[in-house]
Amino acid sequence: MKLATETLGCDFYTVANMFATPVRDTVQLARIGSTADGWIKARGYLEACVDQPEITDALLAFGVVPPTGSARLHFKDQADWIQEKLLTRGIRTWMVGGRPAHPSRWQRETHRLMPGVDFRIALAHLLTESSSTD
Repeated sequence: MKLATETLGCDFYTVANMFATPVRDTVQLARIGSTADGWIKARGYLEACVDQPEITDALLAFGVVPPTGSARLHFKDQADWIQEKLLTRGIRTWMVGGRPAHPSRWQRETHRLMPGVDFRIALAHLLTESSSTD
């Protein structure tokens, strides 16, 4: 995150998760995220982050593989909701390689898209501004 923050020319970063309870992986998220509760609960903190006047940029990194089952619908609703909030407030949104890849996957993503290129250089090249809520 520090490298992405520096590359984007930002002074700081804040991590804001889309689900209220920390989870290990999408399997656990599918299990405990099957109802709207944890998703709705997370919105208070997400909105507080977005509402900070010094926030000008957001790096979307919630992952490219959604959970299964009913959690998938909640995940998509939450992703759409936060992207709409960012768009409404005029906050620039960024992704790695045009996808909201989770930071734990950036090394893999940069290697897939720019094989043989140093990670720092590839990440700087692949941090792209998102122009829509797609």
